[in-house]
Amino acid sequence: MKQLTTIFFLAILLPATAQYVSPLGRFTVDYNKGCSPLTITVTPTGEAASVQGIQYSYEEDEVETTETSYDYTTAGNYRIIQFLGESFSPQTDTVYLTIREPLEPVFEIYYCSETQFVLHMKDDYYDFFYAKTNSNDSVLVSPNSSTTLDFPSGNGTLTIEGYFEGSFANCGVVNRSFSLTTLEETHPDNLQLQYGCSDDYYLQLDATRLSPFQLYQLQYSVDNSGFQDAYTGQVLNGQTLYPITLPGLNNPQEVCLRFNTLNPCDSTILFSTDYCQNIESFYSLENAYATYLGEQVLINSDTINGTLNLYKTTGQNFAFATEFTSSTLDNPSSKFRPTNYKIVATDSCGIVLDSIFISPPFLELIDKSYSDNLLTIDAQEPLNNYNRIADSVLIYNLDSTIVTSTLYSPEIRIPATIGDFVRLRLKYTYDNNLNLYSNAVETEVIVKVYVPDAFTPNNDGLNDELEIFGLPTSNFTIQIFDRWGKVIHQATENPVWNGRVGKKQVITGSYLYRLTFELESGELKTQVGTFAVLKN
Repeated sequence: MKQLTTIFFLAILLPATAQYVSPLGRFTVDYNKGCSPLTITVTPTGEAASVQGIQYSYEEDEVETTETSYDYTTAGNYRIIQFLGESFSPQTDTVYLTIREPLEPVFEIYYCSETQFVLHMKDDYYDFFYAKTNSNDSVLVSPNSSTTLDFPSGNGTLTIEGYFEGSFANCGVVNRSFSLTTLEETHPDNLQLQYGCSDDYYLQLDATRLSPFQLYQLQYSVDNSGFQDAYTGQVLNGQTLYPITLPGLNNPQEVCLRFNTLNPCDSTILFSTDYCQNIESFYSLENAYATYLGEQVLINSDTINGTLNLYKTTGQNFAFATEFTSSTLDNPSSKFRPTNYKIVATDSCGIVLDSIFISPPFLELIDKSYSDNLLTIDAQEPLNNYNRIADSVLIYNLDSTIVTSTLYSPEIRIPATIGDFVRLRLKYTYDNNLNLYSNAVETEVIVKVYVPDAFTPNNDGLNDELEIFGLPTSNFTIQIFDRWGKVIHQATENPVWNGRVGKKQVITGSYLYRLTFELESGELKTQVGTFAVLKN
């Protein structure tokens, strides 16, 4: 962890309710995101508001029902489909629903004094968090950030809740009671440089008396060249390895390791101890990497005369996963949070030679815009020792018969030829021709044409005709209806209407349209809506 920065946030109120409207405006749900278990209630709106006996499907292969509420007990991606019958076109309307796991927020607490502490959120699973103590109002905290809180009496309860933007407030909550103490001078039992068979090193720290609520810092210096930071954060008792790189060392030299105790509120050094020794060469895991292979993660490393032990985590505590020789496949711990890995190399006697932290790239879909068919994505870069030369996004349909590639960007435009669903993966290319891939993200593709809300056929040379935009091909037909449902105009070329029926100008007001257009794949799509004729 880098040096902690204290940030104060103003408390804000979460919205009590929200409404997520289906693409055709025929029904709403309170939100389209939440955590399991979750009860969803749908409300018919628009042209469906007065329809009796509407059918709904809440999960794949489930029997259709007229019930307007449904209980979701398992995390996943779902579709709520509304069926209105043959008198409506189209007959269905759909809302996509994301149900996530209610994971407890991951955080660390560091004492500053007997009445003050720093809360550091290590979690980026949620969009934001609220932290509350006995003496503080709710404080908004961003992922991977810190804030300073008070316990005036020296003790109390800290409550942290995780939230997703625009979702039900039913996700992870954690409560922790504790008493603050003064910062004491504590030191590890031993701190030394471990070595193996290459130019990579790590710091081995053995401790039995360190406090989990104090902020520690590890630094190193080669031949009195000045201290560099190796690690800042929580240090647990036991044996811990911290990798560092000391390049260009051809002869044994002296290294000095420094262990500092910091005040997290102002980053000042309270206590410090140095440990010095000579440097030797040792074994390296520098060629290790992780990449998604389908839904599993491939872990690859050099073969050694010993054992490789794999550990993994989605938070801060690594758990043993498996023992392997050069490569292994692993099932990630979560579909919604990146899984990070640690490889520990031991010799035939069980002595630790080296360790390394690696992770595969991870892709998350943040938002999608149906109006211009843009997807907003977020990427966690892979962690390894290779030199990356290119990042790209692979876009393909569900059966992989159509595949395209584009340079990585937070906004990706999906081609209309891809089909009704699209799958995305990140691809990272390195200078040794190694390609690493992320998890796959699937989502629906909806092509929508922009029809202006109004136009003014008054012959002033401005906005005199109705023109539509974003057609994937030039093949289309638009029908325009009056308020009684009669077709008064039809066109197949753009601009589509000048506001006249024959030679007579229509009256001002709202008009309905029905647009049928052809995709590049040859598939026909239908879009309905309204616009206004104005006489400015």
